[in-house]
Amino acid sequence: DENGIVGFINNEDAGILPDMFVEVDISSQTVNFYIDNESISEDGISADFNGSGFKLLENSTYYAFYPYSSSIQSLDKTAIPVSYLGQNMKSNGDFSSLGDFDYMYAKGITNNNGTVALSFQHLGCVVEYKLKVPKSSQYTQVRFELKSNAEKTLLHDGVVNITDETPYISLVNETVSDSIMTVKLNEYGNGIKVEKDSLLTVYMMMPPQDLSEDEINIRLVDSDENWYTAAVKGKNMRAGYTYH
Repeated sequence: DENGIVGFINNEDAGILPDMFVEVDISSQTVNFYIDNESISEDGISADFNGSGFKLLENSTYYAFYPYSSSIQSLDKTAIPVSYLGQNMKSNGDFSSLGDFDYMYAKGITNNNGTVALSFQHLGCVVEYKLKVPKSSQYTQVRFELKSNAEKTLLHDGVVNITDETPYISLVNETVSDSIMTVKLNEYGNGIKVEKDSLLTVYMMMPPQDLSEDEINIRLVDSDENWYTAAVKGKNMRAGYTYH
């Protein structure tokens, strides 16, 4: 969209969950709707979902979560697990790699025709790095780190209650996470080759959080385990936006 967030991608699924107060006992049921190339609009912003599992009831509320994983079949819409760990960018400036981490939610009420329109909202935000590399090399990772004197830790996984008026990602049981998020660069292909003084553009998704009072270290690592560091000021990062 206009904020630089990715849309639907091929070979992903969305989970559709009925409201727990509908008149039939389907409160725990999740139905998987598959997305393929033919169902995605040309701009990637909208998609037609193909699937079946229950009949939509009139004047009932339905929730949706994307991308849906078969590993969480027993999906509790009040505590859906999300994680931004394990990100891997396959090539310089590859934006499409974000798709697996672009978690979205939607809520809709069926109309008299028995259909429901779902407008998906983003749960996360994008961080964009444009790094001028110091030498020609294979670069293997970029790390986003709170400086050692920071008093907080980074939120990089948690749960979301998509029935909230404004869903957000929260820690599980008040536990804390560490102060580092990493993007692997072509993890299974020995890194990304970049020539000296050229730009390496890296994209990373993360949960919204207020880092405006924090200092951030951006660390670039090459295949010889050389580390290059730049310090930047943190920002108040909100869902649905891209930060540079």
